Amino acid sequence: MRNSKAFAAVAEAALAASTGRLKVRTQDGYRRMLDRHVLPTFGTRRIASVTSEDVEQWIAQLASTPTQRGGKPLHPSTVKHAFIAANKVFRYALRHRLIGHNPATGTELP
Repeated sequence: MRNSKAFAAVAEAALAASTGRLKVRTQDGYRRMLDRHVLPTFGTRRIASVTSEDVEQWIAQLASTPTQRGGKPLHPSTVKHAFIAANKVFRYALRHRLIGHNPATGTELP
């Protein structure tokens, strides 16, 4: 775990691996979700150090923190899309044996 890669590095690798399989607009959507909602929380963390509890707390924070524009919490569909982007990275890491389990599995969404 000590030598595991940073979440941001794995996210870049996951995005690069999906280039050509996804439409450009879909790829851009993943990039936007990662940059706005996922990387500020997990970017510098070692991917193997992220726990299911960390993911659940992150989802709760996204669902309750007021946005800068409207002052309302993020819409549940935005939270879901951010989760999907993060889960894509965790699935890539699992497939490449960078983590032993996917901490996003079983997470309940708003």
